[in-house]
Amino acid sequence: MEDIPTAVWIAVVALSVAVSLIVIFAAGATGRGAESDPDASQLAKTREVSFLFHGSQLVDCDAEAAAMPPGGIESWRDLHQWLSFRFPELPARIDEVATVAGRELAPTETSDGGRLLLDQADGVTRVTLRQARPPSAADSHEVVRLRRKITLLSAATETAPDPIWITDADGAQVWCNTACEMAAELPGKWNTEGQAAEPGRDTRSRIEIPVSAGDPHQYEVACEVTGHMTVHHARDVTRLVAAETAQSSFVQTLTKTFANLATGLAVFDYERRLALFNPALVDLTGLRAEFLSARPHFTSFFDRLRDNGAMPEPRSYSSWRRRLEDLATRANGEAFQETWNLPGDVTYRVTGQPHPDGALVFLFEDISPEVAMTRGTRRQLWLHQAALDALESSAVLFGPDGRLCFTNAACREALRLDPDGAVTDLSISDFITACQVARPVPELWQAVETRLRNGTAPGTAWHRQAPLSHGGFLRCTVSSLPGGATMLSWTETGPVRNAQEASVHG
Repeated sequence: MEDIPTAVWIAVVALSVAVSLIVIFAAGATGRGAESDPDASQLAKTREVSFLFHGSQLVDCDAEAAAMPPGGIESWRDLHQWLSFRFPELPARIDEVATVAGRELAPTETSDGGRLLLDQADGVTRVTLRQARPPSAADSHEVVRLRRKITLLSAATETAPDPIWITDADGAQVWCNTACEMAAELPGKWNTEGQAAEPGRDTRSRIEIPVSAGDPHQYEVACEVTGHMTVHHARDVTRLVAAETAQSSFVQTLTKTFANLATGLAVFDYERRLALFNPALVDLTGLRAEFLSARPHFTSFFDRLRDNGAMPEPRSYSSWRRRLEDLATRANGEAFQETWNLPGDVTYRVTGQPHPDGALVFLFEDISPEVAMTRGTRRQLWLHQAALDALESSAVLFGPDGRLCFTNAACREALRLDPDGAVTDLSISDFITACQVARPVPELWQAVETRLRNGTAPGTAWHRQAPLSHGGFLRCTVSSLPGGATMLSWTETGPVRNAQEASVHG
């Protein structure tokens, strides 16, 4: 339910009094027959009602009961609550009447024709309420209309689920609705001490209302001053406070967790402002914690990285920045990923991920050791390949799984393999088939395949040779290498010196 405007609650009280006064005047005019008495025309210009107090107790009143407020008037406090909003100079205590006795107190509104006269003598106080303008037929109709309006407004305020109450200039509660009475054990606990409410300014604060059992209830109270009264609207925010507390605890837990991460974390909220970061982000980017704590916009964040040299200069910074802005508006799960190569052999992997709620998460990971290791491995592989290519004999290397890993230049030339083709990752059978096509010596290649599959003893080598159809011999050597790898090399030699060397050895 939306909050009912403040002026409505003020109107409820004001209209109640107005209706009561009009009813009093209408009753007086009807009883006296002012229209039939020529001498009564002057008297009809003024109507009045008097209250007589002995001490602080009412002893007499010439007003009809129908014109009195609900519950009637029995004491000076009741009269003060009934009239003080209209006549703010009316003393709150009976012993203060002497300061204004004999004076006519003017109402708050200058257009109001009412006056209040106070007289005091011998412990008896007379209060006379005068109205300069008698009711007319139009005024009587307005009474009916205002009564209906008051009924509707009363129903709205009394059935409102949120507590509502009104205090006077001294802070005393003059009215409250049913929700206010039910929410607090004592109405006085709704008094918001220290409230600095100002006319026309909505002041909000939170107060705690104890209950008979369980945790206290938390309320957010909005106070607005209108005239000489202050209207208070309270909203139960107990669940909201509990949720905020849980969220704060969760964020603290996340912050402690992220503080131990070596990866830099930057979380931007739906407004694209930095909402969370960890110490690793400061270490990796060199950005000052003061700048990050000021919650910069994500474009300002990357502008500062660029200014500090903490990111490589893009070929077109404006295009690169538009790419970031597109990332912020996509939120379709497509991630942003770049590798930043910085001076000093420093390499960062930067990943950005948009989220459906509008948030952006960036991770800054230092992958310099990984890149250095990769570069070292590639350098070693290049050296190994260069060493194999330097051999005059053809050589191939098979891994522990029996797949081809390396071939040298002599092998590729002998088998007429494409140097740029996919000649690695072949099985032993596939490679032997290629060898038989280039060098058709079936008995020899069959023995080589068997040896490659069975392997050799560590530190030993297996040798075999066979004659070639065009003359000369093909000599093969199978050697075991550390880690389960196997190396096959072969050379072509000239004619042998006797027939025994030309035979295939089993």
